[in-house]
Amino acid sequence: MRPWRAILLRIMLTALAVAAGGGALAFLFANGDWAGRIMAMAIATAIASAVLIGAMTMMDRPKLLWAGAVLAGATLIEYLGALYLIGPARFLRQTYGLEQGGVEGTLIAVAFAVWPAMIGAMMIRSPRFRLAGVSVLTVSGISLLIWVFGSWDWFFYSSGYWWWNERVWSTGGVIMGMGLIGSLALLDFAPGTRRHWRWLGVLGSIITSAGWIWDIWMKTGGDPWPLILSTSVAIVVAFVMVTLAAQMPPAHRWLALATIAAGVASGVLLDIAVLMDEFGPQNLLETWEFLGRSSGAAGILAGCGLLATWIVARIFKPPRFEALPVSIKAITLYCPRCQKKQTLALGESQCSQCLLHLAVKVAEPQCDKCGYLLYGASGGRCPECGHAVAEPGEAVGSAVLSGA
Repeated sequence: MRPWRAILLRIMLTALAVAAGGGALAFLFANGDWAGRIMAMAIATAIASAVLIGAMTMMDRPKLLWAGAVLAGATLIEYLGALYLIGPARFLRQTYGLEQGGVEGTLIAVAFAVWPAMIGAMMIRSPRFRLAGVSVLTVSGISLLIWVFGSWDWFFYSSGYWWWNERVWSTGGVIMGMGLIGSLALLDFAPGTRRHWRWLGVLGSIITSAGWIWDIWMKTGGDPWPLILSTSVAIVVAFVMVTLAAQMPPAHRWLALATIAAGVASGVLLDIAVLMDEFGPQNLLETWEFLGRSSGAAGILAGCGLLATWIVARIFKPPRFEALPVSIKAITLYCPRCQKKQTLALGESQCSQCLLHLAVKVAEPQCDKCGYLLYGASGGRCPECGHAVAEPGEAVGSAVLSGA
């Protein structure tokens, strides 16, 4: 066990012991709330230590390094805030009249933003999801700043208006929700890709966010159908990209296509129903109601299909060879002149029988784009990033012999 894990484990066990002792004393002897506060601080310390152990364990893995760092930072913020609320917060509020919940709002904001931020930090490790991961991190950071500002705006402006905080928090929520949907449209983004329709999803997310934020602050009360249409476009595009990101094997690709068809049908039927409700004649009331129900049915099929698609893709996923490059120091070969079989070291050497001078070189098959090791890979594309690679049997590696 690493030293920091042992230290955190001792802190956690000690805190649990203090919590147990404080709880017992509170029932037996305490007249005030000091024992309860000690017990609450001990429990908070134990929980924070346990989460930090998990976060630092994640940081030991290269792919989870930044996700673990985000979790560790959020845990420290939550822990310090909890200690403040358990300890001096009540005294300061009673003494100086600090009734506003800036600390509470900050803790809630961090709790909401940490999970998408962790997902974004994990996504940036993969070339396929890097742009989407950057977008998720950006959206999470912006929303967090807005929520924190909404929690502490009274400190800067002393407005004290509850509706101001409500609007600020609603704005952050809209940016977070629609930003995550727009980020999904950027999955599998790479220069030269032909899925230009993905930008419809990004545009739909931006339009929806702008419309909702405008309505939050201006209270225009306009017709909702434009925002419904833009939201449906953003969700459908994101759904299609998530389905395609599963990378189904050719034999099961029909499942992904059927899932995409169901998702697109759900969005199209919903849009038609909304437009008919807004602009259609009243005698078609039953028709647009049926379209709305059909949209829901197609949505259920699409959701189940998406789950099945990812399960099948994981089951039939090609084997991954991500171990560190093998240290090859020698190679067994036949001399091209005398045909003697022998094992020679890499580099400059010579045949043990005919003394033919040889230069031996080997290279592991790797993707030119992302460096993924291609042992056993087939299909003409890298299993990690989808870049075109040489088929097995072609010159993906090299073994060069030169005689003199």
